[in-house]
Amino acid sequence: MTKKSITLLIITAFSAFILYSQKDTLPVDQNKREFWYEPQPKGMAFVPQGSFIDKTGEKEKTVSLPAFWISNEITNKEYRAFSDYIVSNPDKVMEWVEFNAKNQPAGINTTKKVTYMEILGEIAVDSLALSKENEKDSELYKKYQNYYTDNKYNEYPVVGVSYLGAFYYCIWRTTMENEKSKSENKSFINDYRIPVMEEMLYVASFCTPEKRVTEGDISNVKSLKEGKTGYYNVLGNVSEWISTPDNVSEKSIFGSSYKAGKEINRGKTVSAGLKCGTIGFRVVRSYGKAKH
Repeated sequence: MTKKSITLLIITAFSAFILYSQKDTLPVDQNKREFWYEPQPKGMAFVPQGSFIDKTGEKEKTVSLPAFWISNEITNKEYRAFSDYIVSNPDKVMEWVEFNAKNQPAGINTTKKVTYMEILGEIAVDSLALSKENEKDSELYKKYQNYYTDNKYNEYPVVGVSYLGAFYYCIWRTTMENEKSKSENKSFINDYRIPVMEEMLYVASFCTPEKRVTEGDISNVKSLKEGKTGYYNVLGNVSEWISTPDNVSEKSIFGSSYKAGKEINRGKTVSAGLKCGTIGFRVVRSYGKAKH
């Protein structure tokens, strides 16, 4: 097995929570949060370790999370780089480890691998997904015929991607960066992955609910910055894939979209194979260094 065939995708396990609207997710006193230092990965923002209060009716539960990094919405340009690489290297092997996978005893991990050729259908983008959100032959339908491939939309969020497309993107990106780090004798493992719902709710607790993107048109990935946080479009632009629940065929989506106005998804479950023009994704990465 070649070095280029191996990557480790470290999946952080969290318990599933029942999720509700933004007004019921309350931030803990942010002045008491402790900030940590690590050189900032390109295109990612720091999320400090801390807690938020998940309030459901009369019940409140404090959810605590370690520090991590979060990206903007993954762009057409970023996803094309991944897709083009997969198409150009069909015989290469992608390998990853699922830690404590479902139905496995604690401590027993499952190694999985596929050739790039085997995942071509899963990672393929429905390039007309955004057009199809509009009436056929309308101006917007025509405007977005080449949304995925037109360079003027390079910094816009990729849509028409299934959950597995997003999942495989994370493994590929982890592989590429780890190989580069190893060749430069730098430390790794980077572990890009799709966020769990608790992580997105925590990030949302830093944001202003009133700054939701109202119903309109899709925008670039930096169209709405949340104050001084460095987070963009957390509550709007496109809804995003979430890795919970632990179900192969169904996954949750988070956030609103340009089409849904003020509706904020908190655990809406859809088919993991869905490729539509209102759902994209972002990635997170664990923060693995000590405080300086």
